[in-house]
Amino acid sequence: MENIVIPVLERHQRSLKKKRRRNKKLVRAKRNKPSNTVFNAKSFYTFLKKSKFSSHKRKIKFNHKRQVVIKVPQNFSLIHNPESAIEVFEELNYIHKLDIEGVYFDHSACTEIDIGASTVMDIFALNLNNYFRHRKTLDFEGAYPKDTKVKSLLISSGIMSHLGVDNDARKNLIDAGITKPFNLLSGGRHTSTFRVGNSTTLKSSDGASVSDLAATKVVDYFLECLETQGFGLEAEGQAYLTQIVGETINNCELHSGEFCQWFASGYYYSHANDQCGELHLSIVNFGQTIYEGLKYCSKSQKTKDELTNLSNEHSGFFRINKWDEETLWTLYALQDGVSKEKTDDSGVDRGNGTIQLISAFQSIGGNMNGGIPEMSIISGNSYIYFNTDPISKLNKVNVGGTERYHVAFNETNDIRKPPSDKHVRKLKNYFPGTAITMRFFLDKKYIERVKKGGENF
Repeated sequence: MENIVIPVLERHQRSLKKKRRRNKKLVRAKRNKPSNTVFNAKSFYTFLKKSKFSSHKRKIKFNHKRQVVIKVPQNFSLIHNPESAIEVFEELNYIHKLDIEGVYFDHSACTEIDIGASTVMDIFALNLNNYFRHRKTLDFEGAYPKDTKVKSLLISSGIMSHLGVDNDARKNLIDAGITKPFNLLSGGRHTSTFRVGNSTTLKSSDGASVSDLAATKVVDYFLECLETQGFGLEAEGQAYLTQIVGETINNCELHSGEFCQWFASGYYYSHANDQCGELHLSIVNFGQTIYEGLKYCSKSQKTKDELTNLSNEHSGFFRINKWDEETLWTLYALQDGVSKEKTDDSGVDRGNGTIQLISAFQSIGGNMNGGIPEMSIISGNSYIYFNTDPISKLNKVNVGGTERYHVAFNETNDIRKPPSDKHVRKLKNYFPGTAITMRFFLDKKYIERVKKGGENF
């Protein structure tokens, strides 16, 4: 009996030793395996899971290749149709949990698109691709839209460009002067491993911050587009524009919380019939919303007290579906001089680059055919829309003896009164960060008319 037990014990011990050696090899392999973009995708989905972003079960449509079919809405725009656009993002987020072979983007019914909606969709799609990369290669296919302008955006600055598909068509559009794309820029604490086709991940160098470098690239791109209309900017104007774009991007990094990932994108389309250009710009930040930053992370007791008082004054105006504390605080945060970082009256007086950026393009962004400049800011469940309506323009106000620029979206420009439903409202769907989307025109005849009227840019 003894002679039988000993060999059995020895075999068991040898088996355990082999298992330990195999496990050690697996651990070493995992440690040595480069994280590449997979790390970024996991961070992205971990952040989304912790946020209020919807991940509810959805009815998913598959085609015969077991690709998820994403039906892009007719109006795919963060400026004009944010609810439907966010639903597309939610669907792309949900399917990372499923066993899929790819994604089929059906743009066949799409007749309007803006760079904000397009860029956010692409970021979700590319993170999805990165997330699956260690298991399988996803197939991305789709149906082109019939609309020429929408198709040009997709090829030049949209999903086709970011997936590296149809590069010849992209080159032809650029060479013909029909489009002028702005390659995706990224920055933040969770973009060091994020790579997209022609994208550039910026890092501070030679004493210049990432926001300064990004602002310079954005302004250089704007000047290239402006040159197509025979105009330029003097050094003072360039410096001012670089400053306010830099402040806008810097706010992304300062106020995003634990997770910080921002992107800047652009697209310029030349209208052959009236010889003007249409410029789209977008700055998207994934992280804390404006409201969340003020509510939970503000260092300014003065700002907190003012917001609490505002909420008390507006409580009688709050409506479940249109106006609430979150939307109120988001609007308040846009006012010149408001900062969650400022600790007292002697602290750093931060300007509001976003609000100044709006003002800069409102003056020259129209065209001779009645086209108007438009911009939206979406943060969490808040939607704010700017156009050329009088209540949408910035006005000077006196705050404690200091001249400020405020916009309250009501006839008296009073932040203590409710705004227009057209311009400020609560969204049903939640966006996990802040998305700024701008669309305006560059028209030589219109700009000349503005200059004759004595307006400055």
